[in-house]
Amino acid sequence: MNNSIVIFALFVIITGYPSDFSETVEECIKKEELGNETLKIYQYLQHPMVPSDDDEYNKFFGCYWKSLGLLDKFGNVDTEKVDKYFEDWRGNKIPTKSRADAISKCKHFHGGSCGQRAVKIYNCINLHFSELGLLSA
Repeated sequence: MNNSIVIFALFVIITGYPSDFSETVEECIKKEELGNETLKIYQYLQHPMVPSDDDEYNKFFGCYWKSLGLLDKFGNVDTEKVDKYFEDWRGNKIPTKSRADAISKCKHFHGGSCGQRAVKIYNCINLHFSELGLLSA
């Protein structure tokens, strides 16, 4: 019975995203061998703040941001692509200056894995938008 609930919940979560989003997510889950973490990964993707100390999610998120071109193979941030990524974020049109300020403030995280840096940048940008009142509750 529990497996049916988990499968149904995963189906509901997956169908809420565009198919290209799900394909990229699924590719990174497979590539990083995180099959047992699938439900957790989809749950985290729904939140603007995610833990940066979750090794499995960090592996996934590094792969995901690289797949989207937000990070290069060395983990460097492509600020133009990150800007475009956050342009229409979580149903909110984010003003250009707010995006530029957030990216400038958040792009310089060092240390940790590539995925951990990506998570920290993601969290920092979302926190900045939240502090400006740009994200819906």
